[in-house]
Amino acid sequence: MNSFRYLFKEGLKNIFSNSLMSFASFGVLSCCLIMIGCSTLFVLNINEAFKSVESQNVMKAYIKSEATQQDIDALAIRFKEMDNIENSVFVSSDEALKSFTESNDDYAKAFESLVYDNPLPASFELTIKDLTKYQTTYNEVSGISLVEKVSSQYDLAQKLIGMRRMIAIISLWIVGLLALVSLFIISNMVRVTMHSRRLEISIMKSVGATDSFIVFPFMVEGILIGLFSAAASFFAIWYIYYNAGGVLMDTLGTQVIPFERLMVPIAVLFAVIGMIAGGIGSRMSIRKYLRSGGGSVYDAI
Repeated sequence: MNSFRYLFKEGLKNIFSNSLMSFASFGVLSCCLIMIGCSTLFVLNINEAFKSVESQNVMKAYIKSEATQQDIDALAIRFKEMDNIENSVFVSSDEALKSFTESNDDYAKAFESLVYDNPLPASFELTIKDLTKYQTTYNEVSGISLVEKVSSQYDLAQKLIGMRRMIAIISLWIVGLLALVSLFIISNMVRVTMHSRRLEISIMKSVGATDSFIVFPFMVEGILIGLFSAAASFFAIWYIYYNAGGVLMDTLGTQVIPFERLMVPIAVLFAVIGMIAGGIGSRMSIRKYLRSGGGSVYDAI
């Protein structure tokens, strides 16, 4: 425990003793995290918008004219029990005619005679939960004996699924690439720091310090810089999101996900990426330096 406390203090001390390099690492890593955060929030809001569109993707099941009220009640229960149907709304033939008339107000008089001879069938409007199971649900509903016809928007469902999948893949690539950039930058920053402290490392090696003893303070330094960067980036993203979200809502009338719902995931994401980039980046550089023969007094001189 004494060694752990000593090494932790050394890592903390190194941040301030190498303030210029620490600040450079902090600034670059913060920029990478802000870009990751902006990409993540953009993708989450796009995904939320797709969910809203998907919730409007309603499948209509038209009921046969000979169906009784008892049959309709039984169908309502059956639709409610289906796993992929979120909601079902019964629309009677009279309600269908009224809705059709209101949407075609210019021809309202021409439709007055249809009140006594209504050609529109009763139907159930079925809201689908998962568009990836759209075709399976369509086949299941079509197979019901009392259902005469099912209106399908399968092509639209497939397009929405494809667009969501494409956005998810692109977002993963963006986050992954920015995380690798952060790791690379921290690694190079630590390498420069090691060059300025090679005499100190050489002396530690000459008095018998193990590689782990030398590596640990550098890792502590990198992890702390990562955490400081994560905290700064979190508040920067908070400020950017509130202002950008307000502009979008005012100009386009677009609703954005409240930041309160995203605070914990974003904070955890930043902390994890910051710690991994700082800790692993530092460890990789110092390990590579020591294995390549660095750390000897002759190397330092």
